[in-house]
Amino acid sequence: MKYPFLLFLLLMAGSLLAQEDYRDVIYLKDGSVVKGIINRQVPGESITLQTAEDSITQYALADVDHIRRERLKTDKPRGAFKIDSIPPRCLAAAIEAGALFGFKANDENGRFYNYSNKFYTLSAVFGYRLSYKLFLGAGAGFEIDTRKYTQVPIFANLRYTFLHKRVSPFIDQKFGAAFLILPVNKNYRNDGGPIGGATLQTQLGVRVYATKKVQLSLSALYRFQHFRGNILVNETYRLNYYSAAHYLGFTAGIMF
Repeated sequence: MKYPFLLFLLLMAGSLLAQEDYRDVIYLKDGSVVKGIINRQVPGESITLQTAEDSITQYALADVDHIRRERLKTDKPRGAFKIDSIPPRCLAAAIEAGALFGFKANDENGRFYNYSNKFYTLSAVFGYRLSYKLFLGAGAGFEIDTRKYTQVPIFANLRYTFLHKRVSPFIDQKFGAAFLILPVNKNYRNDGGPIGGATLQTQLGVRVYATKKVQLSLSALYRFQHFRGNILVNETYRLNYYSAAHYLGFTAGIMF
């Protein structure tokens, strides 16, 4: 070996690189080629090579023609992961934001009428992933419409993901109750108990694993929502409020 100092620099540079990404290739003067990681060097005398099989061999520098460093070929890009490396069962939480667009409603006599309320929604869910495909949890939300009405849904949540792949369609079902909060007005307020009723929401969407622990999702939804309660319009007029509203909408979410 004519340039032991160059070999020393090569070893120092190699220590800055991940060993699983690179390896050393030693070309011997007898035509042999050996591959591994150089883990020891005695300047002007010898080098020691550790192979992938963990065997360690020492070579005299006089027998070495030259040395190269090469990148290992991998079947996946840097930063990628295998779906099977994700734990199938674990605690998980999700945050979703979206919008609801009312398109029809009916009164207590079953008569339909136009209904165009728009709600902007934010919800949080905490639960347990029972398998790669099944998630069960519970959560609550806060929703406000363009007239400053607000409502608070409380629900159980069941989500089923169809494919055990990084990208998959899913169906999400939320069922529970929602409570309406009226605008602050001394002549327009709840008369006694809260205004509330059953809510049922179905979502169809796509989820993508961004990392092993983080899923991103986008979905379209349909919601049926029922409200019943008494509203005190003024000191002498009491309104029995009833609504069975139907919504379409969308959500974007993150689960971690």
